[in-house]
Amino acid sequence: MRYDMRKEIWITVLTIIIIMVSHSGMKVYAANIYIPDPNFKAFLVVNYDASGDGEIQETEAQAVIGTMDTPGHWATPGNIADLSGIEAFINLTGLTCDQEQLTSLDISSNTSLTQLLCNNNQLTSLDVSANTSLTKLWLYKNQLKSLDVSANVSLTDLHCGYNQLTSLDISNNSGLDHLTVYDNNLNSLDLSANLNLIFLSCGQNQLSSLDVSANPNLIQLFCHFNQLVDIPDVTLCSSLENFNCSYNYFGDDDCLLITAIKAMGLNTFEYNPQEDGSILNCSIAAIDFNADCIHDIALFSPGNHKWYIKDQSTPTYGTTDCLPVPGDY
Repeated sequence: MRYDMRKEIWITVLTIIIIMVSHSGMKVYAANIYIPDPNFKAFLVVNYDASGDGEIQETEAQAVIGTMDTPGHWATPGNIADLSGIEAFINLTGLTCDQEQLTSLDISSNTSLTQLLCNNNQLTSLDVSANTSLTKLWLYKNQLKSLDVSANVSLTDLHCGYNQLTSLDISNNSGLDHLTVYDNNLNSLDLSANLNLIFLSCGQNQLSSLDVSANPNLIQLFCHFNQLVDIPDVTLCSSLENFNCSYNYFGDDDCLLITAIKAMGLNTFEYNPQEDGSILNCSIAAIDFNADCIHDIALFSPGNHKWYIKDQSTPTYGTTDCLPVPGDY
């Protein structure tokens, strides 16, 4: 009986307190979020402290919908070293934290994110496996040694240049249309699953080969400063406008394909100089055009789609639109 009376008393007291609070106009807030970095907290209070109490409550964090952009920018680097507390902003769809001082970032609770831009920081790793809605992921100029995007099947734009990646698996990212992996340590890059790719920058790596036969929609291709020994065949890329594959290891056996690429009429096509600074000259090539065991000079005229050879009596040989094409025919 004594226990029941105590229970009834507590219920009565709580009821009275609730009534008093409701009639007095007092506001009851959710718990404050722990934000250890004073610079990050100051930024949040200025922008998201709806109550004006100098703290960020869970309800205030959950009310933030859209993109959060921290102070760091190219002209004015930020001074935020820790984004702890960001996990409470569960309705964020975009987060830009460029040019801060971050060495780690936990966004496992921010599952609504569709865009993450965290460039120019000091991240050594990043787990994005919970962020399956991401379409844009920019992480250039960090210190990443690995990056797993296998769970990010909605990605269309991935920029992870200027890191330390030794491999990158994008076989699950069939929707990718922009990929930048410039200045890493990649020795291979499989693009066979990326049919929609229109922009590829993979220069300054250690690629010894590059197959773009599965990427006919490419418009821009930059693969300079690698270890390519064969020029990538881009003749199936009918929309290609700009192609830079200079500073590699091409030789005379690449001249046939180089000439065919020249005939595509690209806005820019750069295949020289080679890695050692030498110039590959494909302007005139000696070949055995008519299989008589004597080398001839052969040219292809894209203007009328005709071949011309040195011992041919045609008066149009050597016109300005003729292109030399090497090969043993």
